[in-house]
Amino acid sequence: MTGTDKHRHYLSRFYGANDNPEARFRRTSLFARAIFPQAGIKAYQGISVKIVGLQEQGAILQMADNQTLPEHFYLCLGENEIFFTCARRGEVKAGVLVAFTEPEDTFFIDALARIELPMATFQKMRGSCPAVIQSRMRRPGQR
Repeated sequence: MTGTDKHRHYLSRFYGANDNPEARFRRTSLFARAIFPQAGIKAYQGISVKIVGLQEQGAILQMADNQTLPEHFYLCLGENEIFFTCARRGEVKAGVLVAFTEPEDTFFIDALARIELPMATFQKMRGSCPAVIQSRMRRPGQR
């Protein structure tokens, strides 16, 4: 800008909005599990994580030890009801930045960000969840 607070064009204040990837994360407080294969063993290991930021392309996770999270893993919500395939992108002040392998629907992300009971399983919330979340839930025994 030229030193004045007046914008030349009404959209000019949004030109730099895409420069900061953290700006569009929705604040959340969801507990999940990061699931990944154990090294050298045909078994999976899981660690508890807290999702503190969420957007269509990824999330910001907090956990006890950031070093235990591998480069590629599955993020599991509920009791194995909703899965995201993720890749670790780096660390930010709030935690670990991860990217989803494919972008998620905006309505789905908005619905997840509005959940107020972070410890509740989706199975118990099945009747009260928005339809966009219920459509993504896996039934028990479903692959």
